[in-house]
Amino acid sequence: MKSPLPLLPFALLALAATLAGCSDRQRLERHLNAADQHFQKREFERAKLEYMNVVRLDRTNALAYLRLGKILFEQAQPQQAYPLLAWARRSFPEDLEVRSHLVAILTPPPQITNRTRFLSEVQDLLALSPTNETAVLALAQAAWSPPDIAHAEQTLADLRTRAGNHPLFAVAQAELERRRGDAEASEALLRQALQSDPQSPVAQLAYGNFLVLNRRGAEAEPHFRTAKDLTPPYAPAWERWARYLLAAGRTEEARSVLAEINAKAPERVHALILSAQVAIGDRRFEDAERALARALGQSPVDLTGLRVLAQLRLAQQRPDQAIRELEKVVAAAPNSEQAHYQMALAHLANRDPQRAAAALERALQIRPNFTAATLLLADLDISRGNSQAALTALRDSVRRNPDYEPAHLQLVRALRSANRLDDAETAARAARDRFPQNPRLALEHGLILRAQAKPEPARQAFEQALRLNPDDLASVEQLVQLDALAGDFPRALARVQERIDLNPNQVLMWLVKAEVHLAQGQAPLAESTLRRALQIDPDNELAFMSLARLYIQTGRQPEAASELEQLLRRDPNHIQALTMKGMLATERGDFPAARDAYQRVLDQRPNSVVALNNSAFLLAEHFNDLEGGYQLALRARDLAREDPLIADTLGWIEYRRGRYPDALRLLTEAAARAPDLPEIQYHLGMAHYMMGQEEPARVALRKAADAPAPFPGQEIARQHLALLDWDPARVDASTIAALIQRRQEAPRDLLTLSRLASAYQTVGDLPKAAEAVQAALAVNPQSVPLLTQAIRILSRHNDPAAALELARRARGIAPADPEVAHLLGRLEFLQGDQPRAFALLQESANRLPGRPDILHDLAWANFSQGRLDDAARSMQSAAAASPPDPARQASATTFLAVLNLARNPDALTQAADPQIQQALQQDAAHGPALFAQALRAAQQGRFDEARTTHERLLRRFPAFSPSMREMAILHAQPPSDDAKAFEWGVRAREAFPRDDTLAAALGKVVARRGDHRYAVQLLSQAAPTHPQDAELFYHLGLAHLGLRDTPQARAALERALTLSPSAPFANDARQRLAALPPQ
Repeated sequence: MKSPLPLLPFALLALAATLAGCSDRQRLERHLNAADQHFQKREFERAKLEYMNVVRLDRTNALAYLRLGKILFEQAQPQQAYPLLAWARRSFPEDLEVRSHLVAILTPPPQITNRTRFLSEVQDLLALSPTNETAVLALAQAAWSPPDIAHAEQTLADLRTRAGNHPLFAVAQAELERRRGDAEASEALLRQALQSDPQSPVAQLAYGNFLVLNRRGAEAEPHFRTAKDLTPPYAPAWERWARYLLAAGRTEEARSVLAEINAKAPERVHALILSAQVAIGDRRFEDAERALARALGQSPVDLTGLRVLAQLRLAQQRPDQAIRELEKVVAAAPNSEQAHYQMALAHLANRDPQRAAAALERALQIRPNFTAATLLLADLDISRGNSQAALTALRDSVRRNPDYEPAHLQLVRALRSANRLDDAETAARAARDRFPQNPRLALEHGLILRAQAKPEPARQAFEQALRLNPDDLASVEQLVQLDALAGDFPRALARVQERIDLNPNQVLMWLVKAEVHLAQGQAPLAESTLRRALQIDPDNELAFMSLARLYIQTGRQPEAASELEQLLRRDPNHIQALTMKGMLATERGDFPAARDAYQRVLDQRPNSVVALNNSAFLLAEHFNDLEGGYQLALRARDLAREDPLIADTLGWIEYRRGRYPDALRLLTEAAARAPDLPEIQYHLGMAHYMMGQEEPARVALRKAADAPAPFPGQEIARQHLALLDWDPARVDASTIAALIQRRQEAPRDLLTLSRLASAYQTVGDLPKAAEAVQAALAVNPQSVPLLTQAIRILSRHNDPAAALELARRARGIAPADPEVAHLLGRLEFLQGDQPRAFALLQESANRLPGRPDILHDLAWANFSQGRLDDAARSMQSAAAASPPDPARQASATTFLAVLNLARNPDALTQAADPQIQQALQQDAAHGPALFAQALRAAQQGRFDEARTTHERLLRRFPAFSPSMREMAILHAQPPSDDAKAFEWGVRAREAFPRDDTLAAALGKVVARRGDHRYAVQLLSQAAPTHPQDAELFYHLGLAHLGLRDTPQARAALERALTLSPSAPFANDARQRLAALPPQ
């Protein structure tokens, strides 16, 4: 007998495996029990960790996947939840919550067209639960088009048959009526739902939302409150209640509600994000950081959370970090208009207006009626001199949103800044009639009336603004100035003293009071008032400047200088005395003394913004030390970002350095903050001038030239105005000679070079025109108006490659400029990049509606993409637009005539042949004429000629889908070329997915290629509209046979034989029918 000892190691191994198995099972059960307990308590983060442990031990545990999917859904991570929920549904097909979550995730936004999967999930869920809240409401939420709405209504009717008149159905029907635009019917249905079940949180919430949308927010409060009271803190009604409170300005109440949600339902990621937004608004940045850390800790890729994190970074003045966060959002959601809008804000904060404009343009492409983006882009357009595009956009915004006050206000301001005072006054009056309680509109109206020299109506407007906003110091200042101008000094002083008594530390009111004393001729009182202002704010540059002007106007410079020297002997480091000494030295032209005085100030107080700013200007303007001045101005700017005088100094130094775009941005900001300072208007006008922006340059320089008090640069402003007022249309030899002479005197004067280029172009000397405009671009290669001028000249000079290069450069500089988009689109079209041309021309037409030249080019681009109806509409608009242009109208007439022939088969008869031939004689490659010719050839049975003509058309317009369609149909006919028919047919289907004739032709080809499933899809689509096509039914039968669908195959083959019993395929069809098993 053998000893059993050798078996012991194997027994021990088996025992170890058994023990390990027991250990794994025990660990699995322990983790699963712990996870379930946390899940039931809604402790989702802990539950998530435990379920992950379960999955590590058992990768097939369906319950763990189910619960993980639910947790991720609750934590606002739908994309991550979906695959887990879809996998778990196989094991738990009756779990209504899983199916509800899947429906919620799949509910499509308006731009989604593939609804099949969504509708399948909804129908499956409604089959299990006809009153499921998520499914019923999703039906309405996903209905964006009339067919979608009709389908949803039919489904609701079926549900009523099964489940009666449930209030949920009325809520869904109300949403469908709202989308139709029938607010009355929608409200009646919501009232019906509430009457049926007053305790329905869904109905309460829906009615509250309806009231808010219809500007009846006060009535919505009880409904939101009731919905919240009927649901637990993790329900959406709580967040909606908090948002309502915030919109009503009840921040403390909202904060309390959000705190309760966050305490009782910490998984509500969007409540945490909303708490962060509230904290950002309160500038409680640490609280916002904590809330976002909790939210993004649970849902790291939540796009709303990342957007709010970017908002936080902007509020913290960290725009570069905000841009990085938003880049993640845009990459994940490229069609989020809000993300692009926030990206624009971040780029503006990062001093990059061009990228900001591009982001706004993208936001408006996604949502054309995005009012906030429209207003911000209009602001940018105005600052870049593109006032026409801005005004067009603002007028459209006001027309589309007549009840949106900011759009009216911005339109009025834009018209005033463009010096279109009559239009501005009309717009302001209309806006005030619509919004009589808006104090800012009253103030703007007063400013316009005052600019029109209408003091009494202006006074009435300012007084109304003050009644509406008693704290409006701007209106007080205007009224005081009007009183002083009218000689009513007691009234002016009483008005300003009343404000000073209310708040003695308001420096502005002391400055205004000093102005009144000066107007009275009471210089000592003005001086004491200004000194009082400097006691309140020792670094107030306006107070210093006013005091220096007072000394100059009263001829007291020597006396003031002597007084300052005595003071400085007693106290050599007296800051205000040194500052005033610097100002007075500047006024008398002793620039070294001024520089030394400011340097002594900076030695003691390095952050004195007055000394930094004035030293910067001195170094740049009088010592030609642009770099030194620039560095000092930057320091001042960092210390006082809101100060218009500092923005002006830095902007003017940038101008002197030749950095005109940066100069314009800063000077625009300065002028907006201090519009009445003529020096700033002069600087702004010159920046516009050197950017080639003539109209805004003219407006600003006119304000500077007309200023009553002289200032350095006023005469230069008048000289440049004279050149701006020169009419480019009036050209003769003397004009060109004068421009050549001026070019010799001022070789870097941008407008002189531009005018000379225009003059040469007018007389037809294109080489000299090209040389002059290239010289102008050498002065400022960033000038978009110059670039567009050069593009046009080079295009006419038969140099399309150079023109295209410049157009692409212009697009990089001004990605949102519609004129640039037009020129680049036209050139890209000529170079053969028609898809890009189409996108550019469409963008340009949207921004500059009604422009006949753009519409003409857009019509051709539409044609190149196979959009024949759009092409016809664009060309009709081009032909009808003003001003009339004989050449364009002749082109449009020919285009429309032959295109209409191609679009109307009944008109394509022998009588049409002369029209087609005449168009081709004018242009042998005329697209619409070639298309009509090809259709006519096919109609007459000349198929080879038709195919050849379509091939020629497709070589010129590779995306022309109508010719692709015709090629597919022609190649599918005997003698067929299935390879070519398939190639063209698949491409054509992208443009014509509902074209049954194309589906029939392609379906036969696909059937012959053996792709049975695709053939059934195509031929089944075509069969109802081709009931007499025997060959179609024969191929459909073969495809069904390939899928082993015997009943359908039999029906289709029998139908084919009935229609054509002697067709070439008839014997094969009979044999196949005979081989089928008996029914």
